[in-house]
Amino acid sequence: MSCPNCPCPEICLGWPVFCEWAAKRPSEPTEILHICGRSRLESTQQYPSLFQQAVNAAHAVGSVVASAVHGEAITVPQEEQDRRLVICHACELWDAAQSRCSKCGCFGAWKTWLSSQKCPIGKW
Repeated sequence: MSCPNCPCPEICLGWPVFCEWAAKRPSEPTEILHICGRSRLESTQQYPSLFQQAVNAAHAVGSVVASAVHGEAITVPQEEQDRRLVICHACELWDAAQSRCSKCGCFGAWKTWLSSQKCPIGKW
């Protein structure tokens, strides 16, 4: 499956937000092809223990509750979530087969949506 106007149709991820982002960066075709190609690889990532993943999830819930109590925004705008997801998809720790970060074990689509959350290695 390929997105309309995809810059890498032969290995397209079928993820329109990524294709839109990549189309705006025509000066870096090698990077875009690398991201597309690596995202097609099978999962070989190691994850934190289930206990550590549960601790990470509990901290995320706690920070969301704290944000709500303090009247802060709970979610980020769609543009920011898309920006964060593109960074995740380009990261060496991203497991495309499971749509998860192998560093913290999060599901990127959820974590990138929450304003109180940060990348575990500081990329966003």
